[in-house]
Amino acid sequence: MKKIASSFPLLSAWVSMANALAITTFNILAPVHRSMPNQPDPDLNRRESERQEWWRPRAEGVADYIAEKFASSDVILLQEWWFDESFTRIFDEAIGDAFERVAERRPGSVVGQ
Repeated sequence: MKKIASSFPLLSAWVSMANALAITTFNILAPVHRSMPNQPDPDLNRRESERQEWWRPRAEGVADYIAEKFASSDVILLQEWWFDESFTRIFDEAIGDAFERVAERRPGSVVGQ
């Protein structure tokens, strides 16, 4: 195979891609970090996580986007995960059995609590 692959550069690239591991990283911007300007009192620093009607539509859209666009990835690394049960359920339902979720809190972090 080495002789044939070296004679055909595109075939050589395809052969090496067959052994590739596709890793995707995506920052979902946890609702506890997202500011919500112009809410009832613009002087207050409100967070998206305060109200489900603020965070849920975006979470559902992000989960669906990940399920659709990154389905061919072998590993998906989601940054700024929020450990809220309802939030987690949205992603688990969108992804289905395609991936196994493994999540860890950063030591000393209060994100998602």
